[in-house]
Amino acid sequence: MLDQTLNGGAAEATMNTISIGDQVTYVKMTATAGGYALSVKEAKVIGLDGGIAKLRSRNGRTSIQPLHKLTAAGQRNALTRALLGDA
Repeated sequence: MLDQTLNGGAAEATMNTISIGDQVTYVKMTATAGGYALSVKEAKVIGLDGGIAKLRSRNGRTSIQPLHKLTAAGQRNALTRALLGDA
């Protein structure tokens, strides 16, 4: 099974192809006592259903994330692009 997501702004639109078995990253936001913490998580795609991916983390837990929040492992993720830009 194969699904595609559109990443980037209007000036730069790239099509990422995500399939079952791919390593991906996503940004997770956690509430803390002093505000919020952002972290990048890495996982493996174990299922696709429409615009949703089922992921398995390194610790064995599964989670569900929308495809538009996923970035292929090794590419600049949303947190890196927000801090450093698209350059």
